[in-house]
Amino acid sequence: FEMLALSIVLFVVVINGNAINFQKDETKSMSHFTNTYSSFRCLGGSQAIDTNIMRQATYKKFPLNDPEHRTCLFRNVCMRDGALIYFQKNQTGQLNVPVDYTPQGFDGSMFHTGHLRGFTIPIKVLYSPLASVGSNISSSTSLRLSRKLTFLDANSWSFNYGHYMIDNVIPAFTAAKVFNIPFVNTQQLIETNCRLFSTLEPAFSEKKVDYNHSMGTYRQACLRNLDTLWPNFFDHPPMYLDQLPPSNVSVQCFRQLVAGQGSTFGLKSLDLTRAIVLRDFRDFVLNRLNISNPNLSKPNPRAVRDREKLVVVGLRVAGSAGGVLIKDLCGTVKRAMSEADPHGLYRVECLFPSELSFQEEIIAVRRARILVSVHGTISYLSLFSQDHTQQLSIASPKELKENQILPWASHFRLLYLTWNRMDSLAALLGLCVEAWQQAEADEEQEHDG
Repeated sequence: FEMLALSIVLFVVVINGNAINFQKDETKSMSHFTNTYSSFRCLGGSQAIDTNIMRQATYKKFPLNDPEHRTCLFRNVCMRDGALIYFQKNQTGQLNVPVDYTPQGFDGSMFHTGHLRGFTIPIKVLYSPLASVGSNISSSTSLRLSRKLTFLDANSWSFNYGHYMIDNVIPAFTAAKVFNIPFVNTQQLIETNCRLFSTLEPAFSEKKVDYNHSMGTYRQACLRNLDTLWPNFFDHPPMYLDQLPPSNVSVQCFRQLVAGQGSTFGLKSLDLTRAIVLRDFRDFVLNRLNISNPNLSKPNPRAVRDREKLVVVGLRVAGSAGGVLIKDLCGTVKRAMSEADPHGLYRVECLFPSELSFQEEIIAVRRARILVSVHGTISYLSLFSQDHTQQLSIASPKELKENQILPWASHFRLLYLTWNRMDSLAALLGLCVEAWQQAEADEEQEHDG
């Protein structure tokens, strides 16, 4: 594969023929594939460890042996009949590679999970080169090899951009950094075509969206929103495992396939270094969407002082938490700011992010010094805020989760306030104003030396 031009993204091979037909009419013989095999690297090592030798005191389990706790980078692998095919070199005349040094050693499957949705794919090791993938299959079968950086993914709540970012996009972005691969020429390989999580299929996915029937069914809303969202992060549209052609038509192979990132880096994981990735992800998206980002340009020594004194209140159309307080959140914040900012230095602006494009949402958020929103998807817009932004997330007392992503970010400050303590809203907004006053004072001291 290294001999191929980088401009070639996809090519087709006639399995039982003598030639490979490339884009740009290039040809190579089948012998080009007779020495092509798979490889893999995993977090925690690419070997299933004997748990008996790993025990220390009361620590009884080595979790990286569990597919649920691994993220792996596979090279030169194929998907055929619902299984991942791994091509191991056949050491004729030598000792065979022990199974615990192959992907089958990790329970013979790879695991991916998103919010409320997990799935496994079986792994089959063939002791032969990639050219053998079409053996015993119809002579008309074709092989498709994607040279894109592909991420095996679970279809979480893809109609909900917050979960899509946290469960799908950021784990993929993080995995690329872990394996030191440039996050370019990317795509997702998603388990199902917007069927959501299995416990409610198909009744839920074919049900009309409760809070807005004009969106159609949840599946329709998912597909429409996913088609709008993925170009903000990935370079190519997603592929779907359940829509790959049967093996008697074609076999899909991948130059680089990452799997397991959703369970390792997603919402249900705890990563104390997450702040680094969240900041890098913000800058990646801003650069991709050509949005002005002072962090990537010549620094303004008065950047803090020059920021507009603006409070942005993000409103959502519907939701179960808060009831009437959601509808009156704009007025509530304006009244509280009149106490927190008695001199009227700050202006309050209320908006419905759902009425804006994703790029417009980010631009609106980056104008704010203080962000106020209901806890949930809408609060994840703060990920794209400028440094020093104060985020106030308001939630039901039962809605806060111990594994939230936002508290681990460091480029903005997060404060949670539950509905039953709204009498403290003015005081917390006052803290946010004071934090900006101190940031301005610190900047002035640094400027004056």
